[in-house]
Amino acid sequence: MKKRYLLILILFLFTPFFVNAENIDINKSGSINIIYKYGDKIINNSVIKLYKVADIDSSGEFKYLDEYKLDDSLEVNSASAWNDLAIKINKYIDTNKINNINNCTTNNEGICKISNLTTGLYLIASSIITKDKYKYLSSPSLISLPNYN
Repeated sequence: MKKRYLLILILFLFTPFFVNAENIDINKSGSINIIYKYGDKIINNSVIKLYKVADIDSSGEFKYLDEYKLDDSLEVNSASAWNDLAIKINKYIDTNKINNINNCTTNNEGICKISNLTTGLYLIASSIITKDKYKYLSSPSLISLPNYN
């Protein structure tokens, strides 16, 4: 009797389970909302620049746009690796004088919103701003649209 239960358990454990992932609708548009604060300090009047770095296909794979001749993989799986990649892409943008596709200036609440964006991977970079004798500069960041977090 115990062997029978053990056999059933083993069969259950080795039964394949299938998971279906949804495809991405690459025709949708999205927006990015940015809130720029340092602790309780609101950082207003900061220019935020947006660069589209890569397209995304319906299965979620990124492909660099033509002006980005980088060998670095976009298959990154940790926050520190994403941060390192954002810094590297930002340097590439500065070196190659790539134009941003959009920008906005943070309002009195430290907020700016960029709308009507196509799906893909974007780099967000801010300018240095001086407030009350302090200089503020945020690290560049990468964000994908769609983003489900």
